[in-house]
Amino acid sequence: MSVVNVKAEWETRPAGKDSTGRWAERGYTVLLTDPADGELVALAANGIPRRGQSHPQDSWLVCKDVHISQWLSPVMAKIVARFELRGETTGDGDYDSPLKMPAEISYRWETSREPIDEDANGEPIVNSSGEPFDPPIEENFEDLVMTITQNEATFDPAKFTNYNGRTNSKEFGGFAAGLVKMKAPTGDEQQQGAAKYFRVTWTFVVRNDGWKRRQLDRGFRELVGVDADGKPKYTQIKDTDGNPISEPALLDGNGRKLAKGHPAVWLNFQTKKTADFNDVCKPRR
Repeated sequence: MSVVNVKAEWETRPAGKDSTGRWAERGYTVLLTDPADGELVALAANGIPRRGQSHPQDSWLVCKDVHISQWLSPVMAKIVARFELRGETTGDGDYDSPLKMPAEISYRWETSREPIDEDANGEPIVNSSGEPFDPPIEENFEDLVMTITQNEATFDPAKFTNYNGRTNSKEFGGFAAGLVKMKAPTGDEQQQGAAKYFRVTWTFVVRNDGWKRRQLDRGFRELVGVDADGKPKYTQIKDTDGNPISEPALLDGNGRKLAKGHPAVWLNFQTKKTADFNDVCKPRR
């Protein structure tokens, strides 16, 4: 019970594509020594593709079916192996690999509870003597979350440490610089036949007023000028009785005590590093 030879048929190589992907077939003849050897011996012959094996000319096409299409003689079987690449496509199946499939983009809203320091009119939230509340008042924030998932040839965790937690330095996804924060992306290794790739998911959080930290401008001293060396000079702020104040006074954003009746001034601090997200996330359409 043995196989004499296995030959590939040049004439049995149809191929095509449809709405769900691409396919190709290859035909082989297997010559046995004895009619009693049968179909199982023929299918197990060396040189016949196995299910899950890649096409010899296209690693993305995977063998899905191997069968005997007919017996040409009592000891010769014709075998056909079918290779396929299936999945979500652009609509006409016209893609060469999973790396050309369009990105999947979804949107949702995320709620977080955070302290607030100003009211709806931009005025500081303080008590009747001008002091902030401790602990501060908290409120729900509703932020837009944008998720982009697509297949990539590689995934470099070390590279993404330079992007995780940063805000966008340039417009991204239709949102101006400073409004988008990147969360840690994930990469899941996939395999299609002999070819490997990564299913990468990026998550971005959009906040309408950006991600800068704000602090009410106030303190115990004010700027009164510069000395002969050009260094700033400060003086202690005093109350109406000429005594140093015991609580910080509001400042005008330029180091001086805020004039009575003027709105409070907030100082904005860029605490998060920035990066151009367009360099690493390029959604395919």
